[in-house]
Amino acid sequence: MDKKTILIVEDEVNIRKGLAATLSDNYRVLSAENGEEAYEIFKKQHPDLVLTDIRMPKMGGLSLLDKIKLENKKIPVILITAYGTIDSAVDSMKRGAADYITKPVNLDKLEAVIKKALTHKKTPSKTNPESSIIGTSPLMKTLYSQITKVALSNATILITGESGTGKEVLARDIHDLSMRPGKLVPVHCSSLPETLLESELFGYEKGAFTGAASRKLGRFDMAAKGTLFLDEISEISPLIQIKLLRVLHDKTFEMVGGTETRKADIRIIAATNKNLEPLIKSGQFREDLYYRLNVIHFHLPPLRQRKTDIPLFVNRFIEELGKSSGKLIEIISEDALKILVNYSWPGNIRQLKNVLERMILLTSSRILDIKDIPQEITAVEGVASNAGTTIKNAEKDLIIKELENTGGNKTETAKRLGISRKTLYRKMEEFGL
Repeated sequence: MDKKTILIVEDEVNIRKGLAATLSDNYRVLSAENGEEAYEIFKKQHPDLVLTDIRMPKMGGLSLLDKIKLENKKIPVILITAYGTIDSAVDSMKRGAADYITKPVNLDKLEAVIKKALTHKKTPSKTNPESSIIGTSPLMKTLYSQITKVALSNATILITGESGTGKEVLARDIHDLSMRPGKLVPVHCSSLPETLLESELFGYEKGAFTGAASRKLGRFDMAAKGTLFLDEISEISPLIQIKLLRVLHDKTFEMVGGTETRKADIRIIAATNKNLEPLIKSGQFREDLYYRLNVIHFHLPPLRQRKTDIPLFVNRFIEELGKSSGKLIEIISEDALKILVNYSWPGNIRQLKNVLERMILLTSSRILDIKDIPQEITAVEGVASNAGTTIKNAEKDLIIKELENTGGNKTETAKRLGISRKTLYRKMEEFGL
């Protein structure tokens, strides 16, 4: 069988030669010392995988990633990054990188990452705008940094936050950043009664109950080698809690009506919009299950606590919903944006998206304005007070900051802000940048 070809891009000679020597036993290796040279090699040699450093002269790894993805989205690109540029690595995953690995490079881990990337050759679903959380507020930046530290582990995770804050989206982000080759399988626990939830989770054997005409695998089997996402975990019954505790303890379970012990090679991510501690005190939720689930805890803040992120969501949803509705919405007015930013959004991101969808569907203009905002939003007393020009200034400052962080790379800046290049150019013209 022909060897796969790997293109190594690294400006430090010793590291480049060391990686080449290590990988040459199993792969055909090409080398380049910067992004410009690598791109020329890529166009001529068509490697199966690109392994590149992020920071290099002439052209860095992120710019090389963008150019490669424009040529061929299926070619996996793995980023090599120092600990100080983890944020850039996370950004690269959103832009289509297959994975990243930190310096000093662990060669065993590198081999595993390369094997996974070549086996699956899949672009993480985070390249889909609807499947990735966005935000540049301090709260979200802290959350991003924590995600990168735990995504590659198999630790059980508990996500808390109000309804509509994006708990399932965060679970998908964690799964996409993980090394698990299986898929993420969601279960909304509150939507099923106890008997149905049990058979949905664990599956059932033929004849296990009336109507069980054939054997059916459950979500634990469907999520094999992947991630099982249990939403609204606070709603599960004591019986399901006991069975789930066993899975977390020894990774085994039985199908309903069955006697065969089955292995559960899965990672569990649970979520709830309730505070579990009062439920523990009242005996409604097992304390031992809580500690099993709460190995890693992420809390998603409500939208009212991250108002600087609202313009990002507004721009993102205007583009997405405008395309899906067939309407060309160019912009939202400054006054309308002020109202949306100052509103408390009890339904969080989900409510904001629904409101914008209604505005886009009902407007007859290419510019969303106050008249397009539903009355229940504008009628809230004081919603537009004390806004002044702070929103516009904050948006301008945010764009300036991201342009500085990316060295003026507009493609990268737009993706960091969660908007298209077209929107970024329009905003820059509007702000005189």
